Amino acid sequence: MKISRDNDTPSRGDYLGTTGATHWIVDWDSGVTEKGSSGSPLFDNNHRILGQLHGGYSSCTSSDLRDWYGAFDLSWSGGGTNSTRLSNWLDPSGIDAMTTNTTNVSDLTPSINGDNQFCTTSSYYSIDNLPAGASVSWSVSPADIVTIDFPNDDQTTLTKTGNGTITLTATISTACTSNPIVISLSNIMVGLPNDIGLDVSAGMYDNLSDCGDGANFQVLYNAADNNQYSGTVFVTAANATSLSWTVAPWSSAQSWSWNESNNGHAVYVATKSANKEITLKATASNACGSIVKYYSFSTGACPLVLLSAPAPETYSISPNPAGYTFTVSGNADAENITIASFSRIGVYDAMGNLKKQTLFAAGTRKAQMSIAELPTGYYYVEISDGKTVQRKVLMVKR
Repeated sequence: MKISRDNDTPSRGDYLGTTGATHWIVDWDSGVTEKGSSGSPLFDNNHRILGQLHGGYSSCTSSDLRDWYGAFDLSWSGGGTNSTRLSNWLDPSGIDAMTTNTTNVSDLTPSINGDNQFCTTSSYYSIDNLPAGASVSWSVSPADIVTIDFPNDDQTTLTKTGNGTITLTATISTACTSNPIVISLSNIMVGLPNDIGLDVSAGMYDNLSDCGDGANFQVLYNAADNNQYSGTVFVTAANATSLSWTVAPWSSAQSWSWNESNNGHAVYVATKSANKEITLKATASNACGSIVKYYSFSTGACPLVLLSAPAPETYSISPNPAGYTFTVSGNADAENITIASFSRIGVYDAMGNLKKQTLFAAGTRKAQMSIAELPTGYYYVEISDGKTVQRKVLMVKR
């Protein structure tokens, strides 16, 4: 038993034959004290210390359960010197309070106070219950998402340089101990989700063949799954609180069935038809906003021919494959009367990231774009007249 109890009011008296009412005397109703307990406190019903254990008869083998506690009020003035009295140490300012309540230890423990998430430029952090005279050193892991503006102050500001999840650590040094106090605030989310990618721990994908970029897949035939082409891709999104899937606006789910599971961390696609394609958009979100990534699936062979906009072919791009430039041209309608125009061209990589865009005057029917800075590979070219959007596949090859 860690706590012993006396249900009666303690009496004041001398200590085992000495003179003077210097001690509080208890006779335990529950529990005892044992060797090594000397100096332990005696609390009243208000959890205030009345005295400290001096000695007594109680033990696990004794029938006499009395103990003597040195009276706290006498120890307050003690022998009249700093080394023999408590007042200098517990009331250095001389407030002379007659009582004081005990404090929950957790209320005295230093802790970092600040946001668990911030979206924009910076966020402020401080330390609650910082010991007087302490010095603080701040650090953060990983180190490439924020900078620490005041690394050696009691308070600091973190400035956003990227997106991700960080741990903020404060190392507190005091004159009272050679061992510093180290406290941390973990899982601080900074900015947008910073990536959507294959979940290696889940196996990345099942019954699919990666076409080489982790975003385009060949769906394999699966006789065990109703004699159809089917497979599952497993994804993860750092710094995200939710994942969801939709069919890409230029794609079609015709002939396909698909569903997401595990809170969006897995998506299953299936079709009974060969040479079919579908593109799904994964959206990762948190309180700061969302990012997207496109995953394309084909029952044809790799390399996957990415989906373009459905007919009619309002625009054409040439040459394709292209080297350093390509040209977008508006096509005539079915009656060969009206030629399509556009006001924006955007180029996206296979993972849905915008690489460049150019705005044009309304009514533009033909324009050339430079792609000299883009590496070789497959891209989506998004063409819009401000009302409708079509996407076409462009291969950059040199």
